[in-house]
Amino acid sequence: RVSNLPVGTVNLMSRVPKLSPAIVPSYANGVEVETTPADLQDSSEAPLTEEIVKQSKALGNDTIRIYEFVRNHHKTEWYSGSVKGALGTLRGKSGNDIDQASLLVSLLRAAGVSSRYVHGVVELDAQKLAIELGLQDVAGLPAALTKAGIAFSPVIRGGRIAAMQVEHTWVTAKVPYTNYRGAVVDGSGKTWIPLDPSIKSTTSIAPSASI
Repeated sequence: RVSNLPVGTVNLMSRVPKLSPAIVPSYANGVEVETTPADLQDSSEAPLTEEIVKQSKALGNDTIRIYEFVRNHHKTEWYSGSVKGALGTLRGKSGNDIDQASLLVSLLRAAGVSSRYVHGVVELDAQKLAIELGLQDVAGLPAALTKAGIAFSPVIRGGRIAAMQVEHTWVTAKVPYTNYRGAVVDGSGKTWIPLDPSIKSTTSIAPSASI
C-alpha cells in the first residue's frame, strides 16, 4: 500500500556559525560585571515552577550539585534551537546544549544564584565529536551536523578535519568563588564563571566568539 503522507528526511541546508556581533561574556569582561534583576527571573524556557524549585531544594540549592546534576544525569542530544526547555529536559533527562543550559539556568535561579545564557562558537575535537554522534569516522560529521540543523565550520589541519567549530550555548553564573564550598554561606568575592553541562567529555573547548 502506498502512503501519501509527507514523511521523509528533511533536506536542511548547511549553515556556517555566525561570528558577529562579538560580545564579551561577563566572566571574560576583565572588569566585574554587576548582576541585574533579570539574572534571577524566570522565562518561558527557564521557568521557576514548583517542580524546578523542588528539584533545586533537593540538591541543597548547591551550585556544584546543581551543575553536576544537569551534566551527569542528562543525555546530550544534537538538534538546533530550544525544543524541550528546562521542564522538558528535567523530565526527559535529555536535551541539546540550549535546553540543558535552560535547565541549569532555572535551577540556579531557583537557588538564588544569578545566571545568564552565553551563545557563541566553540571548537570541538572532530574525532571525539564523531564518536559522540555514533559515526564511523570524521568524514560523516558535515552531513550529520547539517541534518541536525547545527551551524558548523570544519577546521582543517594536516589535510584532514581535525575539529569542528559549532554554534553553542552555555551558562555563566555569579558565585562566591574566592571562598566557596558549594553552598552560598559566604557571599564575598563573587565572580562570574562559565558552566557548560552539555559537554560530557573532559575535552577542553575553545570559545571563538560570543554572540
